[in-house]
Amino acid sequence: MVQPETWKELGEYSGKAWSVLGPLVGVLVGAYIANRNQKKHWIADNKRAEYRELLSTVHRNSMKMAAICTAPRSNPGLTVEQQKEYDELNLEVVQVMDDRLFVNHEINDVHLGKLWVEAEYALHKHRKVGEFSMGVGQIFRVIRVSAEKIID
Repeated sequence: MVQPETWKELGEYSGKAWSVLGPLVGVLVGAYIANRNQKKHWIADNKRAEYRELLSTVHRNSMKMAAICTAPRSNPGLTVEQQKEYDELNLEVVQVMDDRLFVNHEINDVHLGKLWVEAEYALHKHRKVGEFSMGVGQIFRVIRVSAEKIID
């Protein structure tokens, strides 16, 4: 059986040990929570930046691509220079969709690449600017809905 004096000494020792270890444990727990929250904010900031860049690239390039395809010309096809510029604009959109690090999963889940290919096909092969515009509008809506999820 443990003597009452032993219990008293253990209580005093535990109190002294906790007075040293308690603040240390508090600091470690606080640092862990702060680090975790900081990482969440960092990821959210990067996702916002990638969505913004994606929207900007799709908007800018789709406008230029539509202008190239609807420009008045005597020849029904595109000139070599126009085709080259069109292909570069299209490639830039595809690359921006493919090389996003933080939103790649969301982009793939909503089949953004497929939506772009369908819209671009309507413009390039059939010169259906209205169908292209509707497809690009759908892409904008999908991107914005995905981006709004990180705001909440």
